[in-house]
Amino acid sequence: FPTRRSSDLLPPGEIVARGEFGPYDPDHLDTIPLQGDYTFEQVDLGTFDGLAGTLAAKGEFHGALGKIETQGDVNVPNFEVRHSQHRVPIKAKYQATVDGTNGDTALRAIDAVVGRTNAHFDGAVTGKAGQPGKFVTANVAVKDGFIEDVLRVFVQEHKSALDGKTNFHAKVSWPSAGDDFVKKVRLDGEFAIEGAHSEHNRLRNDLYELS
Repeated sequence: FPTRRSSDLLPPGEIVARGEFGPYDPDHLDTIPLQGDYTFEQVDLGTFDGLAGTLAAKGEFHGALGKIETQGDVNVPNFEVRHSQHRVPIKAKYQATVDGTNGDTALRAIDAVVGRTNAHFDGAVTGKAGQPGKFVTANVAVKDGFIEDVLRVFVQEHKSALDGKTNFHAKVSWPSAGDDFVKKVRLDGEFAIEGAHSEHNRLRNDLYELS
């Protein structure tokens, strides 16, 4: 079923999919088999308040409409939290399970590179009855990363007030609808920084912005 269309979902972009779908069963939509590959390009992250950047993804999928197994690659060369005014390159490989009947997604594994830092994520993107948008919950782990890469995503200083190796585990939650990303995102975890160098006054400002 080669198909090309613009996405009506958030965030908007152009989807091209090729593969097999069916046989169609209107009484059991979740069991309809499908398989193929896709590209998702020119995805505007600016649809979400407080974010900017253009995402491109490609991958393969298989399974049933109610439980689509998918894996692939994501590239955002210019990811930006508008508050920080810094564009950061992000690349990731992912494995996920998608319910094609409602868009809910189990993020089984995401291995991302943010600047020079490797991060591992798992979690879910789900809807809640009577509430707009989706809710993102994720566990994130960084080993031997760079704290300046983390700070650069969120704070406005041109040069990070703190640099050094970091290891951390955190839980992230973000309701995608409504207010600015910085006002809504929540991060709860523990950070360890080795061999850190800091400029005290700027560090205080950076940590205040990150909190």
